Amino acid sequence: MYYSLNIYYTQDRTTVIRLVVTSIKIIKIIYLLIKYLFSYENIKLVSLFYLARIDPKITFLFHKGFQARSTDNLKNLASVKIIPVFIGNAIGGKFFPLVRIIDYHIHTSFSDGMFSPRDMILAAAERGIQEVCITDHHSVWKPALSDIDFEDYFTTLDRIRSHLSLGTKVFIGIEVDLSSIDSFDMLREFSWDLVLFEYVFAQPEWEDRLQTVLNFKKKYPHYNLGLAHTRFTRVPESKMEYVFEKIREFEIIIELNTGYGNYMDKWFNYLDDAFWFSIGSDAHHKDSLGNTTLAINFLKERGIPLNRIVKL
Repeated sequence: MYYSLNIYYTQDRTTVIRLVVTSIKIIKIIYLLIKYLFSYENIKLVSLFYLARIDPKITFLFHKGFQARSTDNLKNLASVKIIPVFIGNAIGGKFFPLVRIIDYHIHTSFSDGMFSPRDMILAAAERGIQEVCITDHHSVWKPALSDIDFEDYFTTLDRIRSHLSLGTKVFIGIEVDLSSIDSFDMLREFSWDLVLFEYVFAQPEWEDRLQTVLNFKKKYPHYNLGLAHTRFTRVPESKMEYVFEKIREFEIIIELNTGYGNYMDKWFNYLDDAFWFSIGSDAHHKDSLGNTTLAINFLKERGIPLNRIVKL
C-alpha cells in the first residue's frame, strides 16, 4: 500500500514550518534506523520473532522468496544475524542472509521420505533454500534404493533439476548404510555430488568401517565423501586423535545433522577449521527442510569460518 502526503496551500506559515521540521525529523529517524540496521552486531531476527508474536499472520519476505509464516519458523531463525539490504514500504522488507541457505541431507519417496523428489525440491524453493542435495538411502534393512534403482533415481533427479527454474540448485547424493552394504561397484557408475556413509562408528567394528570409507576415498577421490550424522561416542579416547588425523588427511566431510543433533557429541568441541563440514536437516518431510540454523550457530560459536562448509 502506498501513501502520499498532499500539502495544500495554507496561509499559516507556522504550520508549514512545523511540517518541514517534522519531515526533517522523520528523515533523520529513518537515516538512523538504516544506519542501525546495517550494524552487523545489532541485527537479530529476535525482534521479528517478537513482532510475529504480536501478529503471527505477518509474512516476512526473505532472499529468494523465503517465507517465515509462523512464530515457529521465526523462532528457528531468531539467532541468525542478518544484514538488511532493502527496507520495504511496510514493516517487513527484504533481507539477504549472511550465509548460504543450504540443506545437503534430504530424503524423498525414493527411500523413506514422505514426498516425491519434485515436491521436496519445490518446497525447498518456496522456503528460499539456495542449494539442496537429495540423499536417499542405499540400504538393505529399510526403505531404500537398491543397485537397480540407481539409474531411475539419478535420471529423475537430473531431469527435475534440468527443467525447473527455481533459483535453487539441486545436487544428487546418496546415503550409504555401512551396516548392510558392503559392495560399491554400482556406485561408481554415477556422478554423485555427495556420498554420505552412515553408521560408520555405530558398532564395535567401527575401525573396519572407517577403513572401508578411507579405501573408498582412495579409489574414488573425485567424490565428495562425508560421514552422515556421525557420533564419535563409541570411539575410545585413545583412538580419537587417529580418527581425526585420518578424517583430515583424506578430507572426509563431517556432517552437522540438525535432525540427529550429532554435533552435541563432546568430541565435536575439538573440531576446528582444519576439517570440512556439510549441513543437513535429514528432512523426510517438507516441514523439516532448511532447519539448519543450529548447525550454523555451532560453527560460529567455535570460531570456525563458514567457508569450511563444503560447496558442492
